[in-house]
Amino acid sequence: MPVRRVAVMMSGGSGYFASVMRGVSHYAIAHGPWEFVTQVPGLSVIAVREWEVDGIIVPLRNAEYARLFRERGIPTVNCSGVLENSGLPSVHVDDRVAGQMAAAHLVELGFTRFGYCGYPDFHFAGVRGEGFAEVLRERGFDVRFHQADPALKLEWTWDRQEEDLARWLKTLDRPIGIMACNDERAWQLAEAARRVGIRVPEEAALIGVDNDELRCEFSTPPLSAVAVPAERIGYEAAAMLDRLMEGQPADLAPVLVRPRGIVARRSTDVLAFDDAAVVKAFRFIRENIAQPFEPEDVVREVGDGRQSLDAKFRDHFGRSLEDEIACERVRRAERILAETDLELPQVARASGFRTATNFTALFRRQTGLTPGAYREKFRAR
Repeated sequence: MPVRRVAVMMSGGSGYFASVMRGVSHYAIAHGPWEFVTQVPGLSVIAVREWEVDGIIVPLRNAEYARLFRERGIPTVNCSGVLENSGLPSVHVDDRVAGQMAAAHLVELGFTRFGYCGYPDFHFAGVRGEGFAEVLRERGFDVRFHQADPALKLEWTWDRQEEDLARWLKTLDRPIGIMACNDERAWQLAEAARRVGIRVPEEAALIGVDNDELRCEFSTPPLSAVAVPAERIGYEAAAMLDRLMEGQPADLAPVLVRPRGIVARRSTDVLAFDDAAVVKAFRFIRENIAQPFEPEDVVREVGDGRQSLDAKFRDHFGRSLEDEIACERVRRAERILAETDLELPQVARASGFRTATNFTALFRRQTGLTPGAYREKFRAR
């Protein structure tokens, strides 16, 4: 088999793109041989015109660059959602679902006020905001959208953006749950909140998208995020490119990869409920979810009646106390399946299930997938 020469035009400096590159590498190891050429996008348009390569993987960020790739006629796969239509085959995260997941997380924390902060002219930011607002409006909530100061286009610096975000934050009624379109935007919001004395998460809970671990952990406070399976995106982009290099026809409908779920950190470690019993019960569930316990254990901890607590959970979450415990166990299992190689009985125990049989049945009922199928779908090979 001839060696394929593949250009990967992205920087490994960010957590997201480093993970995408790992996914591409994993595919090449399994299906190559590939020889890689690397280039940071935007540094050299000459490279786009002159490189002799068999295929290209690139996160496209502007229409002019997309046109250059189309004109070259080399098989190319876009792995970014910045453009609404690049005119090239694309693989990226399902942005609408990312917004929906963030909304559900903030609702479950008891918030009734919500905000969204994206980037102007980035398609993925708009779609994530739409998904976020859809879930909230279905539940009768409004969303305050940040509108960037038009003057920022003339001076798009970190300081000017932070000042703009600080002005917006001061206009919001609090407490409020805010989604940022990605981790970098959430980091800017955290810094802007600190600048004007708004406490995170007590007054403004923040959640971003990507789960770039270094960026999230080095924020103050550490940032919650919708976890994007970037390695899977890289793997699927490489598989798509391989098909194109084999001469298969291009399909311009984007391949959307579902987010893995929420990674909760300090920036959303707050409960905005007025009912002390619900707060105490919810915190007990979250802190003990890795251990087997029953609804009656929660009732004893809270000191409320079972019927009363069930009614409060249905009022706040739309499900009973028992169903909330089951949902929390499945969410924990999803993360373990996606991020580890633990055997299924170990996953069951680590998620608080008493038996692997009960775990498999409940997991399939809630997700529509067996644990093994979920792992296969959401982990990079």
